Amino acid sequence: VIDYRGELIPVIDVAARVGGAPSPRKEQPQLIVVRPEGLPGKAGLLVDEALELETLPAFRSLSGDSALRRASPFLLGTATRQEQVLLGLDLAALANFPDATPAIAGELPAS
Repeated sequence: VIDYRGELIPVIDVAARVGGAPSPRKEQPQLIVVRPEGLPGKAGLLVDEALELETLPAFRSLSGDSALRRASPFLLGTATRQEQVLLGLDLAALANFPDATPAIAGELPAS
């Protein structure tokens, strides 16, 4: 959780969330603040590097049974720009932790 312009917002480590190693702690972390559709408030996405961000108005949705969708439930679809393939992230899925037990700030989980 961080204080973003006077508002406390949750921060999601994208690398750890998609199954990778947690992002290393940096003095100046790369944080992207988003407002996912269908979710209240904002969220911060901790990323290793952000080169360019944009909203993709037209992209091809992945079918529910596609191999790519099964491999990563966080992908919403793809788009092309010139010769680049762009991946659309499902921000609501990244922010959804259905099996998580909420923790109260200041409390440590029991070991």
